[in-house]
Amino acid sequence: MHHDSPIVTFDFSQSNAKSRPAAILQNYQGYLQADTYTGYDHLFEPGGGETN
Repeated sequence: MHHDSPIVTFDFSQSNAKSRPAAILQNYQGYLQADTYTGYDHLFEPGGGETN
């Protein structure tokens, strides 16, 4: 999917589970920026954001 303008999304969860961001980003393709919370580290490893 391609968009002509940037999209910003914010999702709050009381859980720190890795499954939460993985579920939201399941079909996303593009750039990803996150804060330095170590729970997100797996998303930036090769294949880390894949849920299959």
